[in-house]
Parts: sequence; structure tokens; C-alpha cells
Amino acid sequence: MFFCLKTWSVKEVTLCEGKVKQIACSHGRVIHIRKANFGRTKGKSVCPSRYIKTVRCYGRNSLEVVKKNCENKNKCILRATNGYFKNKDPCRGTYKYLQVRYKCLPSEFFVLRAIVINNHKLYITNLFMLMLRLP
Repeated sequence: MFFCLKTWSVKEVTLCEGKVKQIACSHGRVIHIRKANFGRTKGKSVCPSRYIKTVRCYGRNSLEVVKKNCENKNKCILRATNGYFKNKDPCRGTYKYLQVRYKCLPSEFFVLRAIVINNHKLYITNLFMLMLRLP
């Protein structure tokens, strides 16, 4: 029997360029990455620096790299460095930061990719499923 559940709080972590941080979930839970960007999108107030040439900076491989290192693990190390992101600098000369949003889900969860058609538009979404063992 499967139940669709969707109410777990989203956690957010921001690391200024050059910093390293471990994220972790409590016992029996695993990390599910919702969003990640190594760049700069929120003006000059986040990780302030005199080296900011742009505030429209998106690392194209950010989500892929963070998921590869953290998805479905109990804990992982995040690094806000060009090396962590395969030496791809999304905005040279700008002091960047890594921003990650994630949830801690029970390890029994699995993510089902679903295609949803709404008003003749195609969307791909994640459905969180929990397999419950019933007597």
C-alpha cells in the first residue's frame, strides 16, 4: 500500500565561496535535494564582498553536482568552490555562494518522477512515496 505524503520542512543552507559544511539528517532519514545554485542571485547582502560584478549568476551544473554528492545519503559535505563544481566558474570575478534547499525524508521513501499534464502543458514533478509495512 502506498500513500502520497508531502509535508516535510525544507531546510536551507548558504555557504560563502571557499567554505565547507556538512549537512545531515537524523537517524533513519536521508537527504533529498530540492534546489542548488553556486553563483549569486540575492544582491550584495548575502556573503558581502567588494568583488561582485553581477547578481544574476547561476551555476548550470549546481543541482546535478550537489545531488550526485548528497542525494539519498544521511549526511554529506558541501563545498562552495569552483573545484567542487568541476572547475566551472559561472561568473568570473564575482564572489559567489552556494545555496542549497533540501528535505530530510524517511529512508523508506523513494521518489517517483511523474509526468503531469495540466492545461495542455507538460510538467515533470516528484511524488514522494512511502512504503508502509502493514501486518
